[in-house]
Amino acid sequence: MSWVIFALLGALFWALVHHLDKLLLTKFSLHYGIGSLVVFSSLFPALVLPILLLIAGMSPFAAPIESIAILIGAGVLGAIAALCYFHALETDETTIVVSMYQLSPVFGFVLGFVFLGEALASIQIIGALVTILGVTILSFEFLEEKRIQIRSKTTTLMVAAAFIYALGDVVYKGAVVGQVSYLAAMFWVFVGYIIFGIAALVMVREYRENVLAVFRNRHHTVLGLNLLNECFQTAGVMFTAYAILLAPVALVLVMDSYQPVLVFALGIILTIFAPALARERLSIQHFLQKSIAILIAILGTVLMQQL
Repeated sequence: MSWVIFALLGALFWALVHHLDKLLLTKFSLHYGIGSLVVFSSLFPALVLPILLLIAGMSPFAAPIESIAILIGAGVLGAIAALCYFHALETDETTIVVSMYQLSPVFGFVLGFVFLGEALASIQIIGALVTILGVTILSFEFLEEKRIQIRSKTTTLMVAAAFIYALGDVVYKGAVVGQVSYLAAMFWVFVGYIIFGIAALVMVREYRENVLAVFRNRHHTVLGLNLLNECFQTAGVMFTAYAILLAPVALVLVMDSYQPVLVFALGIILTIFAPALARERLSIQHFLQKSIAILIAILGTVLMQQL
């Protein structure tokens, strides 16, 4: 089966995750903060590990020590990228934040070239520049009275998230190809997420208090939505990770360009029919800004897929 199918499935599940993340932040962050989401997101893979062992047997423990350490590091990097993303999502619209994630293919190209020797053609370099242009358009925020300002906080956080996310994918591929099976690799990546979650729980008092508050108040809605969200996220991670084994990192990451389209479309539907669940700013200038920026980013990703 083509890597494109797995990459698109990953994008679909991630689009669902982004809206659930925003819902959790909007409805519950005032009481439970970002800490509960960060910790739950990082620790959820602990429920997946037994399933992987049931399918893969003891093969994860047969992997080279060096590969295991690198894969755990890739998992930690993925968790750190998620932390930056959560903080950005707390302050801005889902479509804006997700669209800025399209810098990941650009970083994936540079890092894949440096560490994996995955050179791309000139037309793909042009595509990367076009993608950057699309994200740049989104970095401007149109305020009332025709004032414009830079989304400095959101942009900084999402540039960091995109870079760390791409770095984690490159590290993952470098450790896996020809050395470790897919399921064994995912096992250790998830261990990295869990290690980060435990460290955050132990070392950050605010996060620890956020998590304890959820259980102390027996807020089953938060736990239920988190469980559903993490199931979608795990599916997205595994589909994307498998696609990365079949194609260059940058090409897999550019398929994420379909995430903003899916997120924006779903955001419009929810704003119109279920505004309690999600709200998109749909004035003419905001609609045009998002639409043009997303279309430019898609054009960039199409160019980057030319071989």
